Amino acid sequence: MKFSEVRDIVKEIPFISEENAKILYDTILHQKPSDCLELGFAHGAASCYIAAALDKLGHGHLTAVDLIEAQEWQKPSIDDLLARCGLGEYVTVVREQTGYNWFLHDEIVRGSESDLCEPKYDLCVIDGSKNWTIDGLAFLLVDKLLREGGSEGEQLRRRLLSRMHDISEYMKSLKQRYTLWYNGVHGRVGTLWSERFKSVLVEGEAAALQIVSKVLA
Repeated sequence: MKFSEVRDIVKEIPFISEENAKILYDTILHQKPSDCLELGFAHGAASCYIAAALDKLGHGHLTAVDLIEAQEWQKPSIDDLLARCGLGEYVTVVREQTGYNWFLHDEIVRGSESDLCEPKYDLCVIDGSKNWTIDGLAFLLVDKLLREGGSEGEQLRRRLLSRMHDISEYMKSLKQRYTLWYNGVHGRVGTLWSERFKSVLVEGEAAALQIVSKVLA
């Protein structure tokens, strides 16, 4: 399924921006993973982009994991969106009572023999709690389940990590994601921000104190 086709179906659904969706879609086309894992899927917009890329490749499967209780606010649901896109065959939806870390724990137990875990996933997207206490453990557990990515996987990792140290990229992504969330919750469309993000270098103690005083005023 083409990127533009799935975008037209889910573009008003939070929480993934079109820019990040394109990165995810293109990454899957390039890496050609067979087994994908998504931890935290919200309404399932990102899941649809992943499934669309797998459909374009003609192979692969996504296991998407989230909380049972999250169904109360996930409307439309991941099942609704997958049905709209006609991509349900590429996704297995798993709902856990206590979170995806227990799912990861059980996957490791099922795949272990003589204290060695057999990796079973080629790609994992962690986009759930946004809480380091939870996701820090998730990263450790996922590492045991991921197959080696080779040199291309390492290059992708470095490229994505480099974005984390760019304040402009961070603010752009933050504003996009917050706008999608806010619009989804309040049933509105359009931008929330009147101006673009500005970054100004503050030099000297006097200038720093002046800025702080304005923030605290």
